[in-house]
Formats: sequence, structure tokens, C-alpha cells
Amino acid sequence: MSLTGKVAVITGGGQGIGKAIAHAFLKKSMNVVIAEHDKGAGKETEVEYGEIGRILFIPTDISKETDVKRCMKETIKKLGRLDVLINNAAISINKPISRLTLSEWNRIIAVNLTGAFLCCKYAAPHIKKQPV
Repeated sequence: MSLTGKVAVITGGGQGIGKAIAHAFLKKSMNVVIAEHDKGAGKETEVEYGEIGRILFIPTDISKETDVKRCMKETIKKLGRLDVLINNAAISINKPISRLTLSEWNRIIAVNLTGAFLCCKYAAPHIKKQPV
């Protein structure tokens, strides 16, 4: 199966593992959307990898439904399709559970679970349109 021209949205794609996945996909001639909360990291990755292939940074807080909907809509508008979703974004708070506040816990759940759910929910209809 050729990956040339396929479009991938990578959450948390501006740094770490997500950035490495973006690099690998671009090397396979895929088009990549970086859905990243950290605007500095997202823009830096877009500029750094722009010479390798087609990459688009869309500032996105995946814990917010409006952000996720906008990200998927903008992906389709600018790149015409969506083939792959990489749910990579996640947060952690490095402290003992006895010191973790409910607010901190809720933020972790909002990003790591709800965010992944929202991305799947709004990406799936577009991915399903693509031939297998």
C-alpha cells in the first residue's frame, strides 16, 4: 500500500514521539497535520519539517470539542481528505497520587481520555470515506 499523498493528523505532533512520527510520515510522502496545544512547538515543527514535505500546524487543545471539530474541518478544507489519525497527545503530572488534586486529575482525564475520544469521533467519518 502506498502512503504517498495520504493525510495524517498527529495529536501532540510538535514534540517527542509525535514529532518523530510526523518526520517518518513526511519521509513516506504523506501530508501531515500537527494538532498541537503548544503553539511554539507546533510552529517550530511546521517550519523545520516544511522542507521535507507538506505539513500543516493547527493549534488544538484536544480536550476541547470545538478545537477538535475545527482541526478536522480545517484538515479537510486545506488537504481534502483524512486517512490516518495518530492519538499521541497526552499529559502527566509527576507527583504521588496522595498529592494529586481533583482538578489535576480531571485535566489528565480530559486530555488523555476525552481528547482521544473526541479525535476519534470527529476523524472517523472522514477516514471511513477513504478506500481501504
